[in-house]
Amino acid sequence: MKKIVTSQYEEAAQEVAKALPEPIRRNGNKLLTDFGKQYWDSLPIGDMTDGLQALGIELVNEDGTPFSAIFTGEDGRANIDMTWMGAPVSNSMLAMTWHKMPSGRYEVVAYLS
Repeated sequence: MKKIVTSQYEEAAQEVAKALPEPIRRNGNKLLTDFGKQYWDSLPIGDMTDGLQALGIELVNEDGTPFSAIFTGEDGRANIDMTWMGAPVSNSMLAMTWHKMPSGRYEVVAYLS
């Protein structure tokens, strides 16, 4: 019998969603807590991404492609999907809110749900 599934789909099927281990979530939240301890000239998503990558976490769009976005507005929130060690994470995402203060600087709150 001839296979009708391409290797691309086979690879995708083998990528089973993982639960983010609690020690990784805890370390990620310790890192993200520090971003809320100061005000920022712009949203520090690049710095957050760098820190999370050190834990094996990559931020991704809903379709699994590397994360990219344009954040707008004086107030906002975003929930961003992620992978850990290359597999989609089933039990957590980066939750981030921001508020632009009258000074023009941003207050940011972020955590791994």
